[in-house]
Amino acid sequence: MALTICNKYSSEIAVAVAFKDTQCPGDFPANLEKRGWAAIKAGECQTVVDGDLKQGGGQMAYWAVAKDGHKVWEGTVAGTVNDKAEFGPECWKTDEPYKVNFVVLKIGSSSDQTLNLS
Repeated sequence: MALTICNKYSSEIAVAVAFKDTQCPGDFPANLEKRGWAAIKAGECQTVVDGDLKQGGGQMAYWAVAKDGHKVWEGTVAGTVNDKAEFGPECWKTDEPYKVNFVVLKIGSSSDQTLNLS
């Protein structure tokens, strides 16, 4: 039971993910735990969240950027990330240096999901 991200883009990508955590207080998106960076080479897949995705109502989000600088996968949920090699797990913050818009994933009834980024 996991979230797997497959990189169908021509360059390595870096991915930050966020998912509901009972240790993080508040309403969505404040109740999300955030972690990163998953570095996924072109043509490869990586499990970025291991566990039952339906826990916590299936609320998840991600933001990704291609290391070649030509592609960003973003949505509408305002958040922040940093440029540390790794961060998290940590509760949702809005005071980190880089403001981004996370894409919300609807997990539905599946406890596993594969996301293809191209």
